[in-house]
Amino acid sequence: MQEVRFERAVPVWVRGEGGEKNRTCLFALRPEGEKYLLRLTACNFYRILVNGAFFAYGPARAAHGYARIDEYELTLNTGDTLVIEVAGYRCNSFYSLNEQPFLQAELLSGGEVRYFTDADGAFVCSRLSARRQRVARFSYQRAFSESYRFSRPVQETYLGGEVAALERVAPRRLLPRRVSYPAYSREHADWRESGIFRPGEGGFDNRFLTRSALGIFPVSELETNPGEVLYGASYRLTARKRELAAGDFETFAFAHAETGFLRIGARLTRDSRFLVVFDEADLREEGSPETPVELCFYRNDTYNIVEYEAKAGAFLHLSFEPYTAKYVRVILLEGGMDGLQVDMVRYENADCRLPAVPDVQSRILTEAAMRTFRHNAVDLLTDCPSRERAGWLCDAWFSARAERLFTGANQMEYNFLENYALAPELPFVPDGMVPMCYPADFSEEPAFIPNWAMWYVLELYDYRNRTGDVSLIAMSRGKVEGILRYFRAFENEDGLLEDLKGWGFLEWSKASADEFICGVNYPSNMMYASALACAGALYCDAALLEKAEKIRRTIREQSFNGQFFVDNAVRADGVLRRTDHISETCQYYAFFCGVADRDGYPDLWVRLKEQFGPRRDPGRTWPEVAPSNAFIGNYLRLILLKEAGEETRVREEAVAYFSKMAERTGTLWEHDRVCGSLDHGFASYLAVLLQENDCGLSGGRL
Repeated sequence: MQEVRFERAVPVWVRGEGGEKNRTCLFALRPEGEKYLLRLTACNFYRILVNGAFFAYGPARAAHGYARIDEYELTLNTGDTLVIEVAGYRCNSFYSLNEQPFLQAELLSGGEVRYFTDADGAFVCSRLSARRQRVARFSYQRAFSESYRFSRPVQETYLGGEVAALERVAPRRLLPRRVSYPAYSREHADWRESGIFRPGEGGFDNRFLTRSALGIFPVSELETNPGEVLYGASYRLTARKRELAAGDFETFAFAHAETGFLRIGARLTRDSRFLVVFDEADLREEGSPETPVELCFYRNDTYNIVEYEAKAGAFLHLSFEPYTAKYVRVILLEGGMDGLQVDMVRYENADCRLPAVPDVQSRILTEAAMRTFRHNAVDLLTDCPSRERAGWLCDAWFSARAERLFTGANQMEYNFLENYALAPELPFVPDGMVPMCYPADFSEEPAFIPNWAMWYVLELYDYRNRTGDVSLIAMSRGKVEGILRYFRAFENEDGLLEDLKGWGFLEWSKASADEFICGVNYPSNMMYASALACAGALYCDAALLEKAEKIRRTIREQSFNGQFFVDNAVRADGVLRRTDHISETCQYYAFFCGVADRDGYPDLWVRLKEQFGPRRDPGRTWPEVAPSNAFIGNYLRLILLKEAGEETRVREEAVAYFSKMAERTGTLWEHDRVCGSLDHGFASYLAVLLQENDCGLSGGRL
């Protein structure tokens, strides 16, 4: 492991406040004019401001007890102010760890440390009281939303306030960043409409507002709850006004769904209170331009609101957290404003290059895939840049292949897999099992998906084949052995897994329904066989390879009913009996996992190829077979069609299925409808499919 270290800096935080939820602090310094190297890390996240202007955001996330170091070259003039803003959330989430917040930073000039953090060091700390502390969570999976009350001009506020005493805190084991620094380009949003807003009657309720295990503030103790104003609100279009008054709104739109820090600028003609509401899509039915853009702040199980109170005068502020939006609405609740502008400082992967694409339709889809990837590969491979920003297993198997296509390397995947290799035992994750996403802290069950642990083994095998790196494989061996040891306890007399614990999830379709999953779930056992085979290949274990083949033979004998592979079998009077539950996705798993092949099951293959897929009407064609969804059945289908040399069919189905996504948001979605994330990392794999399909390449699966 590469050695990284600080020369003199130690981790510090406000004395006695290491357990405070949602505390944001400013660490200010006025150094002498020099060229500096700034070396730093923090928990949970930092933002660097130079004379109030945004410079950078970080760090890259790491496993519990670890921190990744960033380094930046800075040229500062005498009198310049360097401020490092640090948010410590101190709550469980899928996005940030519930660990002691801290900043550890030092400035070097000429190789010598000139300034550094210490309890009595050069950095002056103050609490950012303008950011309200007791607010609603942003989502179940992320930490807190943002609400600001500025009693001074914004830029002056960020120069610091009342000094807070610091203390040293426990050090972390340090890791290099390894991945490239993000791209921070500016994106302008165009004015779309103006109108009048009427507040709703309240009553908004969601799990991240009420589940105390998450580490929330009780609703009764919130300093503000703007969701109550927006829930059930109504909107009416009007002509655009020179100056907005209380009750007015304006909506802005980016060309595509973008991810980054929302930048709001205006001249406040009076002391004002306003809301910034955003989402990835307009939910209006097509052909209704006479009605306002329909935004739902909770559509994605989120709290897509940034709230501001500010004094009259020039106003300019950049959100601390990154968000995903195509549409942004500013609603003036009190006061007056004019000159409203909405922008975004993008926060995305800087290494992407668009591959050669032979035709217009493929290029549109590939561009949407690359945009989706850029948003989901900033420090590690994530599922979505909006609701969660979490590093999920299974998703990463797909997005890692997209990383190879778009960047020529797998730096993000390395960080993702290294975090898993270093992960400690976690609550709600049984011994030997790995969490479903990481780095994360879990408040309740489920915290693991058995099938995702199998995808983890597949990804390690895939990673070694792509990169040739065996050091990470060796580092991960204990995790793989723990997973296989865990599963052995669930093997029945036939060697198949039965009555698995955890979240039984195959994909977003009926294939994951309880009645399909219970007992012996055959798609899960198909994946188990693949995981055993990959582990056997990685660690040269012939017994695992033999066991994988035995499981495949048993599945063929038990699951196939002459037409389809059935999803599960359950016990009646102690005897395992096959059910009549059949999903389209189960058939794709059978071929993907080597249980079936085109030669051994020619009729099933032709039936799948000709009569199934996203264009099937399940009410008329094979209604007894539950249809697949985007994640992941329809992707498995495209993989199988590509491997069968069905180039024309792959292209036609991809264009028919994904074009509506690319046209509507410029990104690719989690589902095949406007719900959940509309910018999902695994979906960037579509570009790999199209590229391999056009070039006649194989994906190199086991």
